[in-house]
Formats: sequence, C-alpha cells, structure tokens
Amino acid sequence: MQKVNKVALPIAIALDTVRLGNAIYQDVKRDDGKPKQTVKTAASVTGGWVGGAAGGLGGSNVGAWAGGAIGALFGGVGAIPGAAIGSIVGGIIGGIGGGVSASYGLEKLASTAFSSDEDSENED
Repeated sequence: MQKVNKVALPIAIALDTVRLGNAIYQDVKRDDGKPKQTVKTAASVTGGWVGGAAGGLGGSNVGAWAGGAIGALFGGVGAIPGAAIGSIVGGIIGGIGGGVSASYGLEKLASTAFSSDEDSENED
C-alpha cells in the first residue's frame, strides 16, 4: 500500500492543481470579474479530499466492525481476519464514496451561490 501511496498521492495533487489552474485560466479569460469556475473547482477539490478522508475513516471503522462480526460467525479466530479485511474494504468504499459525493455536493453548493447572482443580473 505504501508503494501505491507514493505514486497515487503526487498524481492526485498534480491533477487537482491542473484542474484549479485551468479554472483560474477560464475565469481570467472570461474577464467578467467573477471567479465562478475557480470557486466551483476549489469547492470540488476540497470536497473530494475532505470527503475522501472522512469517508475512508468512517468506512474503515464500520468495515472493521462488520468484518469482525461476520468473521465471528466462522469461529472466534475468524473475527481477527474478518475485521482486518472489513476495515480495508470499508475504507476503500467509504473513501471513494465520501470523496465523490462531497466533491459533487460542494461543487453544486458553490454553483448555487453564482446562480442567484446571475438571476439578480437578469432582473435588471
């Protein structure tokens, strides 16, 4: 897992940096003085990292509990590997689910801030 982390983490940081840089470029190019894409992308990136961390932690804890309970059904010794396997699987599922959902949710929340601003401009 350490080897995967050494490669995946820098790639994730680089991709998010490119996403944010592209959003800033689009806002500067649009030249309306509103950082709409930058705010949406920053919210999405932040949501992805925070949601992934929180989901991974929660999923790991729930997975360990569920895996231990299921493993205990196969005898007392089964609880230990069941908890370990459940923790890994739960962490992966929770991390992905939390990251994707929080990224999407915060991006939509940021979009609503600008949609109300656009609505007031259209009324003028």
